[in-house]
Parts: sequence; structure tokens; C-alpha cells
Amino acid sequence: MCPAGLRRCASLPQCVLIHETRRYHRSTIALIGIAAGNHAIPPMQLEDWDDADAILRATAPAELGRIATRFAQRWGYDYHGYSARLFVPPSSHGPDTRLFGNFPAEWVQRNGALRTGESEINAKEREDPRVRHVRAGLPVTSWTVSGGIGYTRADLREVARPLLRRAGEAGMTGGLTIPLAAPGTQWAIMTFSTRQRCTLRELAPSIAPSLYFASCLQAALSLAAGDESERPALSPREREVLHWAAVGKTSWEISVILGTSERTVNFHLSNAARKLGTRGRSATCARALALALIAL
Repeated sequence: MCPAGLRRCASLPQCVLIHETRRYHRSTIALIGIAAGNHAIPPMQLEDWDDADAILRATAPAELGRIATRFAQRWGYDYHGYSARLFVPPSSHGPDTRLFGNFPAEWVQRNGALRTGESEINAKEREDPRVRHVRAGLPVTSWTVSGGIGYTRADLREVARPLLRRAGEAGMTGGLTIPLAAPGTQWAIMTFSTRQRCTLRELAPSIAPSLYFASCLQAALSLAAGDESERPALSPREREVLHWAAVGKTSWEISVILGTSERTVNFHLSNAARKLGTRGRSATCARALALALIAL
């Protein structure tokens, strides 16, 4: 028996839904249901947009949890969880991880993607198939404990099998693993899991709405943690100088590229380091990259 939220969309015809979204978007967004054989992947429902709007407006953790649970249950999922490893903590005294969801505490402790000890971070976390999937730049993947895994690399498919076996032992039968990206994160994952029997085909309709909802949840968690307020405001020239420094240019080379003096280049580097709380060119460039203030 597939999840109830998935059964409702099993045989919709190919269609295009153009919906002028409400307060949370000013533009008109077109969502396309793509037919796959006799089965169709339906567009997002209005309730999904309402939940995305609500999650972005939520301010309390309990409210975030209620909305996320409501969204998950509508699509037939019993559990939802968000995990992220940050490059730098949102504050000098904060943790470098972010964890949110309703998975059983015992499962999170034994099988969560996040690890606490330095040795575990360097070993188990980096070898975790979910983390490796995200770091490889791969898309959303669906999975079932019977061994069915959506799109991923062949080597990760094999590495994931013990984790799927443990998920089955914990009563889970399938779900989605959603890679996410955001400024200041080394990696981030959203997971939805069901306890009802399902196939990869039955999970497919939930991929698009779950991906959008996960991105909204990540934005809400980031805002709640004050991430944006922690990002220093660099001037356009400081960003430009840091970009060239990050790709290996010397101060003299940057001065030639920008048509300014070497002294001015060093002035901008010094200002950027002060704003970022770093010492040295390499550390300043690394922090600016981690905070997505510059790009290579």
C-alpha cells in the first residue's frame, strides 16, 4: 500500500498548472506535470504553496515543526529531518551544525548524518552515503529499504545498502533524500521517510513539492538563526579584490587588473579581513568563500 498522499496523484493526465502564487511570490510560476508512461508527475497542490508560505513566515521552532509535519503527512511521510554542517557557526559561540525534524532520537543518534567528535566528522560523516551524495552535486534521490534507490552513483548505491537495512529495522520503508545548498554550509540534507510500503514510482510525485518545501524550510531556519545578520557587508571593490586574491593573484597583479595601486589593493584586503574577523589573505578568502560573499 503506497502512502496516502501519493495515491491521490497516481493517474493524473499530463498537464500544466500556471498559478499566480499568493503573498510569498509576486511572479507567476508555471509547474509542469511530466508524463512517465501511463503515470504522470502532477504539479504542486495549493496546500503545498500554503505550507511553503507558512514556513517562511513562521518564527518559533514549534511552529516550524507543526508546518513541516503537516506537509510531510499530506504526502504520506511519517518523518522529516534537516541536517547541515556549517563552515562557520552563525555566532562565535554557536554550534557548527543545524538539526531539525521529528525522527526518533535513537535513530538520529545512531544513524544521523551529523557526527559530533572530530574523529567521527573526519571519518564516519565524510563516508556517510548521504553526505557523499550531496558533496558529489547529485540531485534529489528516492529510496526504498527493499534496495531500490533513485539516481545516484553506483559506488554510493552499494555504500547506502547497510543504512537502508538499518532503516528497515527501524520500521521505515522508503523516502527521499534532498541535497540543499546555502551560504555558509558545507552540506545540507532534507530527508522524508514513510513507514508504509511504497515503490520508487509511487514516491516520484512527491519529489518536486518536497524539494521546494525543503528549500523554504532551510531559508526559514537560516533566518531564525540570524545567519544573514552575521554576514558582514563587503563593498563591491572588496569583493572584487578578494575574488582575485582567492584565485591566486598577487596584490600587484590585482592592481594591474583593476587599474589601481598596489597600496589600494592591500587597503581593501585589510578592510575585508577586519570585517570578517580573520588574519591573513588565505583565511580571509576562505571565510568569504564559505559565507558565499565571493565565488571562484
